[in-house]
Amino acid sequence: MSFENMVPFSCLTEDFTRIEQLLRTYQEVIIIRGDQPRYRLTEIPAADSAAGTLPLPTEAEDEPSRPRRLSVQEKTVLRRKLDSIGKSVFVRYYQQFQNREDPLIFMEEDFTEQSKRARASCAAYLFRMGWEHHALQYIVDSGRTAPAVRARAQELLSSTQSLIIP
Repeated sequence: MSFENMVPFSCLTEDFTRIEQLLRTYQEVIIIRGDQPRYRLTEIPAADSAAGTLPLPTEAEDEPSRPRRLSVQEKTVLRRKLDSIGKSVFVRYYQQFQNREDPLIFMEEDFTEQSKRARASCAAYLFRMGWEHHALQYIVDSGRTAPAVRARAQELLSSTQSLIIP
């Protein structure tokens, strides 16, 4: 994969001469949204002549995609981050971590302020990398995790699986 043909999502609503140049050079352009590649352009659709911008790509709704496989190194980082957070803490506060709420407010455990912030930071990293589904699957597959925690992780995984953007 080449990084030279990747552009931020904002390029779709701005002057797109850069996208045209990249398409001529690489025959495809990868559009990045957040930290993840989200769209692949192989041709330039008809431009909106009034606005002079590309039409926004539509997200595929018919085909739910699966998260890409993690490398061995990424799996190691994932496990370390989950160990730092705590599997039950990650599952219990999944929604709050996802919404990046202040951990000092929502965490009820008797953790120090520094510990709460460190756990939230590790969780934010997992969401930023797009590994939250991998983390939930790892928890579901973990034999040493309490059955109630694994069941809740499975519920979260099932409820969010349909929201994955290709």
